[in-house]
Amino acid sequence: MGTNVKICNHIMPEARLTFSRIRGSVSVRNRLAAGYNARFYKELNKHCPNEICDIEQFKKVLDSVLYPDKIHYVVKNETDERFSGGLNSIISLSPKNAEGDIQINHTGYEIKIKNLHPDKYTLIHETSHLFDHLCNPKYNIFRFQNLINSPKDEKLYDKINDMFLINLNKPVKMKKLKQESNKLLAKLSPEAAIDVLQRLRYKLTTEINAYKNELKARFKDKPLNSINLFILICRNFKFKSKLNYVNNALKTQLADARKIYPSTD
Repeated sequence: MGTNVKICNHIMPEARLTFSRIRGSVSVRNRLAAGYNARFYKELNKHCPNEICDIEQFKKVLDSVLYPDKIHYVVKNETDERFSGGLNSIISLSPKNAEGDIQINHTGYEIKIKNLHPDKYTLIHETSHLFDHLCNPKYNIFRFQNLINSPKDEKLYDKINDMFLINLNKPVKMKKLKQESNKLLAKLSPEAAIDVLQRLRYKLTTEINAYKNELKARFKDKPLNSINLFILICRNFKFKSKLNYVNNALKTQLADARKIYPSTD
């Protein structure tokens, strides 16, 4: 067998806030992200009275909210018909050492917007993800150390990820989702299962925040038009129920891992 590739993540200065800014507990960081979202919504409203926003104006507003920090980002067209937008890390790869280990350098963010003629609610949703990533650096980490060395595990992760975050066109039956997830997780190594669940935890958390911020803005502007989205989130998405399951499954996986690999402290 070949030696497994090891991966190290490095978040560059242009893709993060200073440590002094984000120092503190998870709740402190969440409040910081919420503050950014509130300021962004207030400023964006001044320039999008008819809900449709100009991309160049959007970037000016975002830069003003982020000031004095200079975060590198680019705005691109969202080509996936399933989504109205998205957020990805911009990365570069470099060798970490002579053994072939890899360092992933996070150099900024790609904000994807469908057709580049967005309504302000799409912008609020996607920038909510951006603020979450800036205030919680762990959200940026590519957790596939144990997946990249096993193509089988990577395919299983894709299936689990789709169940929780992509296939949202039908109402979720949590009992069935849990059963199917448990079966797939059981096929993974303990280390890979932990990686998968940690990635899902961060993704679900930021989706909850993004939809909360989007809905808050919609209800302020047009309450009656927001009801259908609210029902869809509760019936089809069930992100909070999924997050509760993921957190409990992660606790179980970590407890089992400690039994197999007890601490030497």
